[in-house]
Amino acid sequence: MKGLLVKDLRIMMTMKFSIVFLILFSIVNIIDNNVSFGVGYTLFLAITLAVGTCSYDKLDNGMQHILTLPVSRKLYVVEKYVFVLLASIAGAILAIVEVVVANAFKSNMINLEEQLICIIIMFGISLLAAAVMLPVNIKFDAEKSKIFRLIVIGMIVVVIVLLQYVTEDFMSIVYEITEIVNGIDIDLLKVGGGVIVVVGFVVSMFISIKITEKMEY
Repeated sequence: MKGLLVKDLRIMMTMKFSIVFLILFSIVNIIDNNVSFGVGYTLFLAITLAVGTCSYDKLDNGMQHILTLPVSRKLYVVEKYVFVLLASIAGAILAIVEVVVANAFKSNMINLEEQLICIIIMFGISLLAAAVMLPVNIKFDAEKSKIFRLIVIGMIVVVIVLLQYVTEDFMSIVYEITEIVNGIDIDLLKVGGGVIVVVGFVVSMFISIKITEKMEY
């Protein structure tokens, strides 16, 4: 698996322009008070780039060459999910750094505790988005997968923008939701949300394994 992880990391490193643009664009948005959009953009572009490595594997009969190595189809799929998880964690860490850096350039200080909650929520949503995108990217060719990724990321960005349009601060929606579920134990809510993300991610992985085992490359 280590070799596959290194391969995908090197593929992502060929997207240096996208990564630099991601960082600068997110910091500008955070400084401009679009904190939740900047954080969300960082996480969702991170998983989009990670999921996009599936398309690179299919170019020039790449999958045929990969499967000649001592790599099973199941291991290939598991590695993709591990790589996306690592990319999501890296995106979350990067989002925290962006908030701290942007905070240094702002006259009004950002509530770091609130933004940490926002990052955790976005992290979970990004993993669920990846759980939807990965089976599609594994099953279909590069062009169809690319179109689907763009549709998903576009829908997510639209939702984030609409949330900011409706309310000045994304976190106010979080607080409103918290008030609605005030009767539910907050710790139970956290555990429930975490379970949904983990189960969704794992179920998606098993679906992808089944798809890969039936694919002909």
